[in-house]
Amino acid sequence: MKIEASEELAYWVGVVQSDGCLNIYHDKKRNKIFYRISVDVGKKSFPMLKKFQNISNLILGCSIEIYKCKNDVFKCTLGAKRLLDNLKLLDIKISDSPIPPNWICDNENFIGNYLAGIIDGDGNVSIRKDQKKCVIEIFSHEKQILLQSLIKNRLKCGAWIRKASGNCYGIGFIISHKNYKFVKNCILPNVAIAHKKEAL
Repeated sequence: MKIEASEELAYWVGVVQSDGCLNIYHDKKRNKIFYRISVDVGKKSFPMLKKFQNISNLILGCSIEIYKCKNDVFKCTLGAKRLLDNLKLLDIKISDSPIPPNWICDNENFIGNYLAGIIDGDGNVSIRKDQKKCVIEIFSHEKQILLQSLIKNRLKCGAWIRKASGNCYGIGFIISHKNYKFVKNCILPNVAIAHKKEAL
């Protein structure tokens, strides 16, 4: 099954590059290598996982289930071996630090869906009441240089990177008159997690 670039796929990529990971298993008994993409989330993030599941089923042709684990953790896993060639063709990397593919960077609607997926995954939306500003921060274990460049160039605003707690970095930007329409029209409608959508 050939995978085409789409708004839904852009959101899927955002989720995978924030809350997802690629696991490689070697079954020594059968001498086979298995590739699996998995996304684990807490209860509040369940709507994001449900959206990820629906996109995986409809766009990628993967029939996957959501499982409840211990401590209100929900997990979605899909076999990735047959997807890897398609993901490579679309320059989709499953990485800890978000790396937006060129096809996403060149399309406003794709960018909005991609950022919505990342915000649902590793994003935080806060309101600075004293300054009357809304701040979006996205966290990763590495400096998010390419994502910073995307935000600066396409949202036409400043974006900073700061060292957060532990081995974590945050990239942040402020919603202002420069990017308000883009956030409202392209990002907000695609955010799945209720408290983040409400804050935005």
